[in-house]
Amino acid sequence: MPTQQAAGIFALSGVSSFPVLTAAVLRHMAKDMDIVKVQGGIAPSPYAGIGLNVMRAVVGYAGAPVKLLRDGAQSHGVGLAESMRYTIAVPGRLPLNNIHFSLVDVPDLQVIPPDHPKMTDIWMGAGPVPEILHRILNLLAKARSTLRLPSLVPFSRLFYIVLNTMKFGEHRGGMFVRAEGLSDGRSVEHSWHLLAEADDGPYIPSMAIEAIIRKLLDGQRPAIGARPGTHALELADYDTLFAGRSIFTGFRQDQTNAPLYQRILGTAFDTLPSTVKALHASEKERRWSGRAQVIRGDGLLAKIVCALIGFPKSADSVAVTVSLTPDTDGEVWTRDFGGRRFRSVQSCGTGRNQYLLVERFGIIAVSLALVVEDDRLFLRPRRWSLLGLPLPNFLLPAGNSFEAEVDGCFRFNVEIRAPVVGLIVAYQGQLSEDR
Repeated sequence: MPTQQAAGIFALSGVSSFPVLTAAVLRHMAKDMDIVKVQGGIAPSPYAGIGLNVMRAVVGYAGAPVKLLRDGAQSHGVGLAESMRYTIAVPGRLPLNNIHFSLVDVPDLQVIPPDHPKMTDIWMGAGPVPEILHRILNLLAKARSTLRLPSLVPFSRLFYIVLNTMKFGEHRGGMFVRAEGLSDGRSVEHSWHLLAEADDGPYIPSMAIEAIIRKLLDGQRPAIGARPGTHALELADYDTLFAGRSIFTGFRQDQTNAPLYQRILGTAFDTLPSTVKALHASEKERRWSGRAQVIRGDGLLAKIVCALIGFPKSADSVAVTVSLTPDTDGEVWTRDFGGRRFRSVQSCGTGRNQYLLVERFGIIAVSLALVVEDDRLFLRPRRWSLLGLPLPNFLLPAGNSFEAEVDGCFRFNVEIRAPVVGLIVAYQGQLSEDR
């Protein structure tokens, strides 16, 4: 039998998102840091579906030992019994809801650490939804591990049927890679985020094969021999394939000392129109003034809400002043419409509100996604709470609210509507900074 070298054959294993895409992301991060700890995860759309063989593999290691690197030594985790939460948020895009991820047994855990000599920890998870089914699988995995029960593989078909039947929620998926490390002796943190809209997500695992074939057709042949596929592609190879679909990626870095909106938007902050950026680029107290048009809702409930919060009365044209004052957690916004004032406190979300702007009006808090589209900064409600207790999202107020630049002037458009209540208030106008 001829050897692979003599026959000119190459064989690459694991040619999928895990570990090829993960490895490419980490190599890119390693240009600026020595990677020490890594966490990553994939969150498929609930409508993507999952094959029976994949389900058998997942259920097979549920509750079983999973080899990984932990605290600088080879160790074991418990498959699908260890969990964490994370928000996948490409800068300037509508983030996924905060996802519950659980440990999975993937090649990354073994083939990536040798490429990063200072790495001490690596953890990879999956975040299937609906979360209630995911948590049931967590409980079964913990029960198997604790009680030393036999494999759950005989129940694979049941899990397969249930998971592929219960499809609800947003038709979106994503992936993240988060790394902690050292740069010039300083502790740093970088994260990479991927969003895939609608049906484009399921194509990503096979894109590694497509990219390798395209490189072959261009005369770029991998070295002869058998090995993991972790060095077969770079991020640029994926970017070409993502460009033709609704797949978006971006990096984030620790920006603790940056202005509020820049911390949330990350690199997307630099894409804002100049006047929009100017309003949000400072951490000092400042005031912007102009004129606005206001329309109040006519319903009784709308009038009650407006009275409680202090929203302005209807007016075709009214003087408006917005004062922004630094606060411990963010900024206090005081809006004055012809002498009628109302205030709110804006801050960076934490926990399940990670990468969201949380705006508090008294005892009500609304978590908003900052989305950059068509040279506008949209504020899109994602969650809300009363005295810290979550409120149902089917009652969440919404509306077309954005900031933009028109003819060199800062323009704002705020619209607040709610189910049952209808229009509460809408106001629009322009502002310029007081000097």
